[in-house]
Amino acid sequence: MNNSLKDKWVFITGASAGFGAEGAVHFAREGAHLVIGARRVDRLEAVAAQCQEAGAASVHFHELDVACTANVNACVAWLKELTPQLDVLVNNAGGAHGTDTVAEGKDADWEAMVQSNFLGLMRVTRACLPLMTENAGSTIINIGSIAGRVAYEGGSVYCGVKAAEKQITQSLRLELNGTGVRVGTLDPGLAETEFSMVR
Repeated sequence: MNNSLKDKWVFITGASAGFGAEGAVHFAREGAHLVIGARRVDRLEAVAAQCQEAGAASVHFHELDVACTANVNACVAWLKELTPQLDVLVNNAGGAHGTDTVAEGKDADWEAMVQSNFLGLMRVTRACLPLMTENAGSTIINIGSIAGRVAYEGGSVYCGVKAAEKQITQSLRLELNGTGVRVGTLDPGLAETEFSMVR
């Protein structure tokens, strides 16, 4: 077991499936306290059970829609009642909607991607920062995508918001310099998860 994660508090967004769910189980195996959020609470219950079985110090879950500021704030207020500090924030929530070209694109799809991938990350990070800046050694991990580096046909908005996520990460790193809070991004490629099957 990695003692650096044992009994640490970890908050993962978009944890009902895919990378978020797998990441939660990974942290659970290391003995962390897990706080997981997503829109699909029924799926969160199943992930929470897996985390408990995997050895988490504790598991807590809450409905979380990163596209809604009020919901994000309510979820983080609930989180603050669980713990006075947050050691790891994993901004995983997001999604790709369709593969239309710009000429055929739909406003609703574009807005959904901006809300979940870009503004959602900003909302959650803003709400969680007070729990992290007082805790030297905490870490923010933004789950990006190789699409933020390499464009593909029909992915203009998704590629755009993922590229923007990299810039957010770099700017945030500068803003938090001297606080002890580390900020980084992981850019996975195409993987066989629910995300790739439902877009």
